[in-house]
Amino acid sequence: MPENKKIKGSLIVDTINGKIRGYKTNNGVISFKGIAFAEPPIGEIRFKPPVPKSSWNGILDAKMFGPIAPQPELRLESSSIEPPEQNEADCLTLNIWTPALDNEKRTVMFWIHGGAFEMGSCRFNGEILAKRGEIVIVSTNYRLGALGFLYVPNKTANVGLLDQVLALKWVKNNISNFGGDEKNICVFGESAGGESISALMAMPSAKKLFKRAIIQSNVCDPYNLKPFKGEIYSKNVFEEVGVKYDDLESLREIPVTKLIRAYTKAQFNLSDLPMIIDYYPPYVDGEILPQNPFEAIKKGFAKDIEVLAGTNENEYKFWNLWDPKASKITEEQVFQNFQKFLNYLGQNKPKIIDFFEVYKNSRYDEFSTIERDIMDDFYTDVMFRIPVMRFIEIQSKMQPNVYHYLFKWKSPWKNGKLGAYHGLDVAFVWGTLSEIDGQFITKKTEETTLLSNQMMDCWINFAKSGNPNHQGIPEWPVYNLKTRPTMIFDKKTDLLNDPFSKTRILWDGLI
Repeated sequence: MPENKKIKGSLIVDTINGKIRGYKTNNGVISFKGIAFAEPPIGEIRFKPPVPKSSWNGILDAKMFGPIAPQPELRLESSSIEPPEQNEADCLTLNIWTPALDNEKRTVMFWIHGGAFEMGSCRFNGEILAKRGEIVIVSTNYRLGALGFLYVPNKTANVGLLDQVLALKWVKNNISNFGGDEKNICVFGESAGGESISALMAMPSAKKLFKRAIIQSNVCDPYNLKPFKGEIYSKNVFEEVGVKYDDLESLREIPVTKLIRAYTKAQFNLSDLPMIIDYYPPYVDGEILPQNPFEAIKKGFAKDIEVLAGTNENEYKFWNLWDPKASKITEEQVFQNFQKFLNYLGQNKPKIIDFFEVYKNSRYDEFSTIERDIMDDFYTDVMFRIPVMRFIEIQSKMQPNVYHYLFKWKSPWKNGKLGAYHGLDVAFVWGTLSEIDGQFITKKTEETTLLSNQMMDCWINFAKSGNPNHQGIPEWPVYNLKTRPTMIFDKKTDLLNDPFSKTRILWDGLI
């Protein structure tokens, strides 16, 4: 670990790679953006594990975010801002926000972004959380899509996860010089970020790199991650670009834009199940990810890690944005979708009519199209709520400090028809409320500010101590299988025992 030779008042920090200059934000937090933690993952390194960054001369100016990992362009409906620069060579960077450059040993919160392992970046604003909690915030990029998650046995697998591991190692080795405590790191992430965290909890290379984990919305698929599915997906990519499967040398010559298009097109060749969940990364490759995280957790591999995890009430309604027929689904189509997924599980098939009746009668009726709501509830459960719940059920048997939440606050965006949809919680956790309501932003009001403050303080306190309780919420007990206490984040934050128990019970023995 480098000796910190900061001059009093200076914003220049020593790291194992060299000196870095930070910048003070308007609220007094110091930010360091675009710090490379790995060598450019191009040429011979493409599709290989990341190589630690070599030392540099002079002072690295850390004023601007680095380029994002190559990915399909997604322009948010509520934003007129041009998409950020994509650059394969310079995408492996991280950002740090710290209240001060001293020796106070502050808790570190390390963010892993979502985006289906295909989109997203570390471009978040960490100064609000850093200042509110007097903690150090870190966010990281990692390789996405074909660059990060192709699977070719004995040649490439899960390198995007290894990028996250290397970023964590960089933080472990350097964060004390940024006012952080390398022994008190809490990873947190949403969607693919949550899945990443569940995978990291089962990876030998990530052992002892973090103490706590906050998982928002998703964990790894409990009944899949099969390597042959990764091969099928990858073979489609090779075929799309005209390269023989497993010929990585030739694939390294393919332009990155062509690889991105091929990876996206491969999705449509594989499955009509939502989000091609049958082929979705990461994959159990036997080495980087030796076994499904659920199996590792059952065996106590991560018994030392404290966990806070939960989901949003209406996760799947987010995908209605891309379905022009979302409001016109029939009862027959609901039955067909139920049957398709239950067949996919390949277990004892329950009666579809039982599923339909339970979902019709036991949830809620605040939306207008009952058939669509039933199907959205069904997919919210099978893809998000039930897997996350199963994960914490297992971990709570190994680790006493496990907590469960449900985010129920419903956005008024799109006339409120999407409810508490996937990704809505992120702005509340980061405190980045806005002047308008939009796709991934929420308008700042007295109500949303109160909820955001409550959630930030829960996340901060859990990261610091393994206990999310604070004076602004009801008492939040640890999770147990008898009462299943769940903190409900809504217009009024409250504790409920076993919410939506009837649909939970419906999945016993299936997921």
